[in-house]
Amino acid sequence: MNLVEFPFQVLSKEYIETVLDKTIGEDFINNILNNDDYFVFIHVADTHNGYSGNASRYNEYSALRVDKKNEFDVNVRQDDIDKALAQVIDIAIAYKVDAVLHAGDGTDSWGYKKAYVLKTYMNQIERLSPHGIKYVEIVGNHNLPTESATGTYLEIIGKLPEVYTAYRGIYEAVELPEHNVVVHCAPSSYDQDAMNESLDAIAPVEGKVNIGMTHLGVTTIPHYAEHSENTLVTHLDKLINCKMDYFCLGDYHKATDFGHNIRYSGSTDRLGFGEVDNKPQIIMVAIHKKTKDVITRDIPLKVRPMYDLKEINAAEKTLEEVNKLIIERLQSKDLFGAIVRLRISNLPKEYKLGIDVDSVKELTQDCLYFKLDLKNKTEKSIGTRTSKDNENKFEGVLAGFLTFMKRVEDDGTFDKEKLTKIGYERLAEMYEKNNS
Repeated sequence: MNLVEFPFQVLSKEYIETVLDKTIGEDFINNILNNDDYFVFIHVADTHNGYSGNASRYNEYSALRVDKKNEFDVNVRQDDIDKALAQVIDIAIAYKVDAVLHAGDGTDSWGYKKAYVLKTYMNQIERLSPHGIKYVEIVGNHNLPTESATGTYLEIIGKLPEVYTAYRGIYEAVELPEHNVVVHCAPSSYDQDAMNESLDAIAPVEGKVNIGMTHLGVTTIPHYAEHSENTLVTHLDKLINCKMDYFCLGDYHKATDFGHNIRYSGSTDRLGFGEVDNKPQIIMVAIHKKTKDVITRDIPLKVRPMYDLKEINAAEKTLEEVNKLIIERLQSKDLFGAIVRLRISNLPKEYKLGIDVDSVKELTQDCLYFKLDLKNKTEKSIGTRTSKDNENKFEGVLAGFLTFMKRVEDDGTFDKEKLTKIGYERLAEMYEKNNS
C-alpha cells in the first residue's frame, strides 16, 4: 500500500467555536484554560488505531468487518478510527491544553506490522509538540508485545519530541517539571502479579500534582468481576488508596466515573454492536496546582452513527406484519452512512423467503453496513448484508466459514492458509457426522 497523507485536522473552526465551546463552557474557557494555576490535560484511551473490524482477542467486542475502502485505499472503519484520534489532537491544540494523557490501547495491535498505521499515528501525535503540549501514553493489552522480537509502536513514538511512553509492562514515573506534575504509569503487563507490583509502586510525591494512569479492569464493573481470571483487574479500593489527584483509566470502552477522581474516559469510537449505547468521548481535566481541586468536562466526539434497531419478535405475527415492522424500523432513523443491525427473533422458517428483500435493499442502500439478523429457536443468524453486497446472502456453514476466513486479516501472527484448511476439514467432518 502506498503511504498517503492523512488529513491532519478534521474539526472545523466553526464546529469548535459553536459546538465545543458550548460544551466546555465560557467560565472554563475564560478562567481555567491558559491559567498557570491549573494543569489542564486531556484524558483519552482506547483509540485502537489500525482497527480492522476483527473481533477483540480479549472478547471485549465482536467482529464487525466492513469491506469497503476510501479514496486512499484505506478501510473505511480504519479511517473512522484515525479521524477520531485526529479530533482529539484538534481539541488539544484548539484549547491549548498542557498535555494529552493516553491510558492505553492507542493502537489495536503490537509490533510494526503496518507502516500506514504507524505513520498515521505518529503524524497526529507529532502535531502537539510545536504547541508546547506534552504527550504521555501507556501500553494497553491490545498493543502490549506478547511475542519475542515483535516490539511495539510505542517504542518509536516515544522518540518524538515531548512524547513519553511506558510500554515495558512495569511501573514508570513521568515527570513534567514545568507543570510540577508526576504521571504515575502502570501500563498493561504480562500477568496479574506484575500488574499488582506496578500498582503497589504508585505513591504520591509530596508537593506535586500526582496523576495515576493504568490500563485494566475494575471489579466494581460486573464484566470484570465475572472475567477476573482472564484479564488484568484491580479493586476500586486499591486505586483509591494510591491517593492520586486524578486517575486516568483505560480498557473499558464505556465512560465511567467511580468518584474519587477515578475515571474511564471510554473509547473514541464504537467497535461493535455491543457498544452501540456508548458515547465516544474524551475528558478535559483541570487540576489546581495548590488546592488540587479537580474540574472536568466530558467532550463528545463526532463519529459514524451506529444503530441496533429495536428487535422484531415475529412470534404469532403474519408475514405481512413482519414485513411492515421491518419497513417501520428502517424508516425510524436516518441511515445515511450508518452502521445498522436489525434483529428478528422467532421467525418461522417458512417466512424466510418471504422477507421483502427489495424494500430492505432500497431502505438500506445508503448504509455503510447493514445486517439483517434472522433468528428462530434453532438458528442463531441466517442473514448478513453490507453495503458492498448486491443482495442478501444466506450461506451454508461450510461456505460461510470460507467467506469468514477470507475476511480475517492476515497479520502474520498465524498461518491463515493452514488455519483455513484445518478449520474447513474439521467443520466438514462434523457436518457429515451430524447429517449422516
